[in-house]
Amino acid sequence: MNVLFVCTGNLCRSPMAHAILESKAKELGLDVNVRSCGVLATEGFRATPEAQRASAKYGGDLSRFGSSPCDAQTIRWADYVFCMTRRHLAYVQSIAPDCADKATLLLPSGGEIADPIGAKHDVYSQCAWLIEQAVSKRLGEICE
Repeated sequence: MNVLFVCTGNLCRSPMAHAILESKAKELGLDVNVRSCGVLATEGFRATPEAQRASAKYGGDLSRFGSSPCDAQTIRWADYVFCMTRRHLAYVQSIAPDCADKATLLLPSGGEIADPIGAKHDVYSQCAWLIEQAVSKRLGEICE
């Protein structure tokens, strides 16, 4: 199974989701390939130090992470595409309309996950907690 997470710069939210899902899948012995990308991302930037610390609390390892821009080919690679906001979802659906049915918001409630870029550690911690909760829920749904 291939899972893609999408945010803006691919420096905070989607890398945290990426790392947390990889950790959970490994722990559960699941065969899951995970990628993340950003609608305004540039290739090869490291996740923010705050995102690295916050995701590590949930077993995520972003030490070798490099950012990637969102493109139609990457979207087509995925079986599931989880977006952080409605704008990200609209972008995914606009560049790969044939994949619109496999893209949704990460939060099962339909809410959005706010960008913590530039915020203090406690904001990143709250964001990582919210992402971990959503990733756990979505993993349960897609592995049923």
